[in-house]
Amino acid sequence: VIIGLAAIEKKRFPRTLEELMAMPDSFGVGKENYLEFSIRSVEEVTEVSERVQEFCLSKGIDTRRAMMAGLAMEEMAGNVVKYGFETDPTKKNKKSADFRITCKGDEVILRLRDNCAPFDPSVWTKIHEPEDPVSNAGIRILAGTAKEMEYHMGIRLAYGVAQDVQYNNILGRNVLVIRM
Repeated sequence: VIIGLAAIEKKRFPRTLEELMAMPDSFGVGKENYLEFSIRSVEEVTEVSERVQEFCLSKGIDTRRAMMAGLAMEEMAGNVVKYGFETDPTKKNKKSADFRITCKGDEVILRLRDNCAPFDPSVWTKIHEPEDPVSNAGIRILAGTAKEMEYHMGIRLAYGVAQDVQYNNILGRNVLVIRM
């Protein structure tokens, strides 16, 4: 029934979640105020920061926040590729990460969505809190060495520059939203 109603509303078979939800085109921000792209390999990670920065600057976001947004997204993308894309080569489904950068007024909203194993970075930051000596002991037990902490600086960076970070796992997809 839902698919039928969405098809009637949009006058075609729904191809995206937004179309399935039959949201009006005027909902949210216009297409000129967001940038979407996907990555499927480690080679594409280096382009993330540049694309995000260029888009933010083109929307009037100050240079510092544009740079921080690009860096945060690149770091999070790197983590997804490094830890989430490690899959069994016999599996037929390929891993991917989809990005959306939205500029709404003076606010920058970064969204990262991937189809990897569930991973809530807020839980990771609580476990690896540097001020907590008990958690630091846990790091050495979990990671083997304190050096492992260096590899996850991107998560701390993203949380450090964000006003708000929200994580959800929806229908088997990780969805991370960072508001700056």
